[in-house]
Amino acid sequence: MYFPKRAHEARIEVKKLRYRVELADCTGLWRPPRLLRDLRRIQNTLGDVHDAQVLLDQIDELVPEEAVAARDRTLLKCALRSELAARHADYVAKRDRLRAIAAACARFAASRPVLMSLVRRRAG
Repeated sequence: MYFPKRAHEARIEVKKLRYRVELADCTGLWRPPRLLRDLRRIQNTLGDVHDAQVLLDQIDELVPEEAVAARDRTLLKCALRSELAARHADYVAKRDRLRAIAAACARFAASRPVLMSLVRRRAG
């Protein structure tokens, strides 16, 4: 089931995770194969979901009633809903991969006690 706020929050958390993995990659601490590519793809998918939702939410404000016929506005909204559903289905199909990525990151961080202490200090 699609919940716009949850999908957007997931996108933000994926972005944060991706930044952390990019930092580990840039510093040479960890270079997991395909992980960054997959995180980028998942983040892009969630970005597409968010963009379609924002457009759907604001279409009535963006397109004045006199600019298009009611039928055309309805068709546009249907197309946006269809796109949103397709992109969300793409994300759902990738959730197991995202869970595996999160688990791999947690294992990596747990194997580096010094890194974990730095993370805890920054979070606190």
